[in-house]
Amino acid sequence: MGEWENGRMEECASKQEQDYLNNRYHRPAYNYEPDKWNLNGIVEDAKLSFAVGYRLANSDFFPGWKPGSEFRSKR
Repeated sequence: MGEWENGRMEECASKQEQDYLNNRYHRPAYNYEPDKWNLNGIVEDAKLSFAVGYRLANSDFFPGWKPGSEFRSKR
């Protein structure tokens, strides 16, 4: 964590990404390691996703694209 505290976040993130790509991506180490993964906040993420979906499902409002969106014409 020291590197994060010293203001070198981008450098540290880049090193972690390269380490992941070079040593774990599509390798046995790619598997879930509960002692190394920080899943704090996943409950809050799930609750938020559920709340948004629940409100949309029980609403007369239908989400749509903003005017000028390149994806609006596909709808």
